[in-house]
Amino acid sequence: MNIKAFLNVLQLRLHKTAPGTKEDCPAKAARQELPAEILRFQPDSVLLERAKPPLGARWTLYLLALFLLLLLLWSIFGRMDRIVMADGKIVTIDTPVVLQSYNIALIKDIRVAMGQRVQKDEVLVVLDATVAQADMSQLRDRISSLTAQARRLECEIEDKPYPPEGELPAPDSTAEAREQRLQASIYASRQQEFASRLKTYEEQLKRLHAESAATAGDLEHRRERLRIFTEFEHMRRQLYERGIEARAGFLEAQKDRHSVAGDVLRMESSLQELQHEIARVEADRASYLTGWRSSAAQELVSVRRQLDESREQLNKAEKMGELVDIRAPMDSVVLEVARRNVGSVADEAEPLVTLVPPGCPAGSGCGDTP
Repeated sequence: MNIKAFLNVLQLRLHKTAPGTKEDCPAKAARQELPAEILRFQPDSVLLERAKPPLGARWTLYLLALFLLLLLLWSIFGRMDRIVMADGKIVTIDTPVVLQSYNIALIKDIRVAMGQRVQKDEVLVVLDATVAQADMSQLRDRISSLTAQARRLECEIEDKPYPPEGELPAPDSTAEAREQRLQASIYASRQQEFASRLKTYEEQLKRLHAESAATAGDLEHRRERLRIFTEFEHMRRQLYERGIEARAGFLEAQKDRHSVAGDVLRMESSLQELQHEIARVEADRASYLTGWRSSAAQELVSVRRQLDESREQLNKAEKMGELVDIRAPMDSVVLEVARRNVGSVADEAEPLVTLVPPGCPAGSGCGDTP
């Protein structure tokens, strides 16, 4: 049986490869059935080609084709929702009220949240007031010191006692009392220096006036002697011209007159020097008085300028102290709150809370990014 099957296969191959033999079309060859004995000796490719595909494989192919067809139809006629995500914020038509930090400060408390309704003068954010209070205390002490200094300079210029009579002293425990005692000590020291300097000028003038008076009296005496010696010389001249007096006597009288005249000239020169010295000392005394009052006046102007600046700075510091509690300027709704925790530091002019009037139309604004 096997030999017969082998001969049939061999005959079939010889028939296909014989020259001049016309092959059937592939479709007929595919449909041509071969006996099982022949198929046993065929290659695997021929066996696969002749084998029928399983039913599951054919249904899988059909289902896959149907799925692709449905996908094609859905892509043509179907609709898909588009989801867009973006960062945005609520904006209003009216201009919002932005509450900012006046300077760098520590945030102690945030009492509002976004969307909360607030009343007028309600505290929204509380900042640390340590720096503002320290500045105010320092400025108050400076103002007390400058006020006492200005009052002391006024008393010096007006030549009045300090503290002025009838002025109530400040309590001993206050900074004003300490400054008053300090300025009183400075006033006493300067008055002592002023009196000592004036006393020096007065003693110099007193001595120079005494010397001038003595010199003037001596000069008057010498002038009287000069008048006498001049008259005596004139008498000797007359006697000498008449031949009664010798020439030696006349020359002796002339010598005495010249000696007294020289003394008179020296005394007049000394008197003029003394008068010039008196004028110089009086000018120095007047210049010292003028300079004393002028320096006190200039210092007073400078102190008053510093006092005005310190008062302005105190007003600013008090305003800053009031701004430590950020309050609502009107009835409104909180639109936005800064992302800051309690204990964080707020920068200068940093927006902390944004308010809008109640009932204000609002919308959204963002940069869309799909």
